[in-house]
Amino acid sequence: MPNAGRNMLGTMIRDRIATKIRLDITCRPLTNTEHKTLLTLIAPVQIQVQYDDPLQGIVTKTMYANNHASTFLIKRAGTPGHAGIEYWECSFPLIEI
Repeated sequence: MPNAGRNMLGTMIRDRIATKIRLDITCRPLTNTEHKTLLTLIAPVQIQVQYDDPLQGIVTKTMYANNHASTFLIKRAGTPGHAGIEYWECSFPLIEI
């Protein structure tokens, strides 16, 4: 069992089991189509993510997105005969398994 806390002398004791990477992603405004594509890509239980890590360079890790926040931003007016374009803001964490 891991041990963490301070002893009677005030010395910090911390047994680290593991460290996991968490990437907090915030997207530029997305169209409905882009938003749907993104949510489809992060929906599986686990996904492979390749990114440029500041310490290790290009790495690939197995990660998951446990939730996402989406906010409707605006609907641009369309032209006659064409619907307008809706834009969404989306953010989510990617957490290493």
